Amino acid sequence: MPAFDYNAWFTLFFIIYLIICLYLFMSICLATIYNNFKEHLKEYVADSVREKQDNLQLAFDILKVETGHGEELLPKSRWMSLMRTVHPSRLDLEHSLLWDVLANKHTGYISKSEFFHVANLLDIQVLEVKDREPEFQRWFPRCYTSKASRLIRKTVANRFFRYFIDLAVVANAVCIALDEEDFEWFFMALFVFEILLKFYVFGLKKFFHSAMNMFDFVLIVAALVINVLELAWTSISNQTGALDFLLVLRLLRLVRLVYAIERFRIVLKTISSIGRSLLTYGGVLFVFFYIFAIIGMEAFSGKIIPEPVLANRTQNQPILCGNPKLNGTQFAMNRYCNNNFNDILHSFVVLFELMVVNQWHVLAEGFVAVTHQAARIYFIVYHLLVVILVLNIFSAFILELFMLEYTMSKEPAERRESIIERRITVMGLDEDESTYLNDLENEETDTNIRGGRRPGQSPAMRFRLPRGANKVEELLQKMYEIEREEDKSDV
Repeated sequence: MPAFDYNAWFTLFFIIYLIICLYLFMSICLATIYNNFKEHLKEYVADSVREKQDNLQLAFDILKVETGHGEELLPKSRWMSLMRTVHPSRLDLEHSLLWDVLANKHTGYISKSEFFHVANLLDIQVLEVKDREPEFQRWFPRCYTSKASRLIRKTVANRFFRYFIDLAVVANAVCIALDEEDFEWFFMALFVFEILLKFYVFGLKKFFHSAMNMFDFVLIVAALVINVLELAWTSISNQTGALDFLLVLRLLRLVRLVYAIERFRIVLKTISSIGRSLLTYGGVLFVFFYIFAIIGMEAFSGKIIPEPVLANRTQNQPILCGNPKLNGTQFAMNRYCNNNFNDILHSFVVLFELMVVNQWHVLAEGFVAVTHQAARIYFIVYHLLVVILVLNIFSAFILELFMLEYTMSKEPAERRESIIERRITVMGLDEDESTYLNDLENEETDTNIRGGRRPGQSPAMRFRLPRGANKVEELLQKMYEIEREEDKSDV
């Protein structure tokens, strides 16, 4: 810093300026944007919920009948007609199952408040027996139901099997840290064997329904392929890049251990939920990029020309980037000649560098040198709109999403689930890994159970409740419903 070379006390000015403007003022700016973003988000969710309720109210008014007691109810006959019209491909058995979940009192009618849950119920996937049976059970039923197979299935479904695999993942990471290559194929064979066992026990469809299983499968298969290629071609095994990539793949399995810890699980769920909304914010960012790219191409196109590579230049030839006005500037001396607005691709690269504030002052000075001082307005407006506004809105979205995940994790289980989800769980109609484990335990004592069903349940249907990371809209609606319930209780 030239000012520091002139006088050491000048650093106080920059320290105070950074503390006030960067850390204090920008934090206040982020807090303000976050507060406004949260308020608009609440209004959006409230409007969405009200619109859904208004539509359901209209539907109920069309379908309702008035009983002798003056009550407005929906009879089962009209419900079946409605479902046959809305979902003609589904079986009447599934329509009856949906009715059983909605009709809490089982009087042959459902009330308006119960009908209002139909949208949430239709969002839940319904599985038939043939859909939830593992493929090996359908292909080799005698082998799959044998005593040896039953023992294997119980072992794999047991939590101690997961603990053993987690311990193997940690041991593998320790061996990698100690550069012990003797156990490389042992752990690889163990993990491949684990995947094959899960294929057999849970079936391919159930296995790939889990995001963590898909994550493990991709890592193990990629590592196995690279190991085989290393043995087949010695040239690949001598490349450091391939070995580093293989090392990273093995260590990534530690993510499954992190996911088992509740505090870290919230972070991973937040990242997963963010990934589903990146397209929306990416689209907004693309619009800003495109607008400023077009303006930049109109204002700066042809002003800066890429220089030839060093091998094609004379030793004393100055770097001018095709414009003598850049002679002696940091822009030219740092060889930023490819950072130009000559086409849409180079424009996007320059805008991305400006967005991450990578030497943005050098870039701005270069374009000011070849045009006019007024060119600073372009870069200042871009910085204010994209860096300070759009990126802070994205930061506010991440903060709100993390707070939603954290708040929902602290809520009791009965409040995290919707009324319909709780009712499905109480009725024993939910389908997940825990119910599959219970089915294995009951398999010996109840030979009449086929496909995991229990007495009192629908004979051929189960609901697959959503697990893992929630969609942003689902989180917002759940929090809105919880806050509304709290407001009603306060009144």
